[in-house]
Amino acid sequence: MKYRSQRGSLVDSMAACVELDATYVALASYLGTNPEAIEVKHYMFDARIGWDTYVVTVGGEGVGVTDEEVTEE
Repeated sequence: MKYRSQRGSLVDSMAACVELDATYVALASYLGTNPEAIEVKHYMFDARIGWDTYVVTVGGEGVGVTDEEVTEE
């Protein structure tokens, strides 16, 4: 999956986009937290970048967006 962190602008955010396995473990490792602290919820289709976006929160705070659902494994 593609993951982009919250940044000052969409251009900045897309420039820092990374590819990760679509798992909570991979996302947690990248974010430096534990999988149980992460929530991923469908948000909307973003026509600007062609992604069906999923908001990523850690402890209730928005930290980024993915382009697909995240699985447990």
